[in-house]
Amino acid sequence: MEMYNITSYTDDIGEHWHWIEPELMRCQAYHIDPLDMITIKEDIRSRRGMIIAISEGTEVLTVCYVEFYQASLHVRLCSGVDLDKWASVLDKALEQLAQVMGVKHITQLGRVGWAKQMKRHGWKHQLSQYVRAV
Repeated sequence: MEMYNITSYTDDIGEHWHWIEPELMRCQAYHIDPLDMITIKEDIRSRRGMIIAISEGTEVLTVCYVEFYQASLHVRLCSGVDLDKWASVLDKALEQLAQVMGVKHITQLGRVGWAKQMKRHGWKHQLSQYVRAV
């Protein structure tokens, strides 16, 4: 059985930022209106969001930025390879966090290529974002 380490970062974000930031920047490339890293750090320090990282040994599998809303958790950024390897672990961590926070929903933005894998892990497609350059 594989052992995963699930770590959340809030107050101690500064000492880990050197390896978290590049992972989040990879995700930002897919966003039309990306958040700047300073805003993300401020949101984490003010408890409006948090970082969740999943690793296996010394290998970081995923880094996610989760925003807190009144009725939901929102996974704004999620970086990683081999989604099938860590998705169910992240889902369980998010479900536990949602219970602690007293929210009923978890939402997530994702690339079109994630659709099949997300469905396989119990997520349903609800909205689509339409973009037009001007």
